Amino acid sequence: MHFPRHGQIGRRSYSVVGSRCAIEATADIERVGISLSACQRRIKTLEQSGVVSGYKAVIDPNYLGEGLVVFVLVSLERHSKDGVRAFEAAVSRLPMIKEIYHVAGEYDFIMKVAVADIKITKFQLR
Repeated sequence: MHFPRHGQIGRRSYSVVGSRCAIEATADIERVGISLSACQRRIKTLEQSGVVSGYKAVIDPNYLGEGLVVFVLVSLERHSKDGVRAFEAAVSRLPMIKEIYHVAGEYDFIMKVAVADIKITKFQLR
């Protein structure tokens, strides 16, 4: 896929779009250095070409009771396919686990876990 290149103004446009998701304030347009309509055209081009693939709302993790992110290192007792599948099935039911990676080395998995506070981080899977 070919992505449009817009030089220095394009790079500033990417920065504004990436940091603000939508251009609303005149101050943002001034940062790019072009008119509002020209900036909107560039953003539409970025969206249509796939450079900008979407927008998202960032929810305050504290509001969700997930203000503390911890990484948990996991070693399995059973390293068989069934043991790994059982572990993956168990953790997939836990909403606190946001990401999980199967790794090589001393540990078998690294999990990214989001919880309200440190008291909740002590849990055990059986």
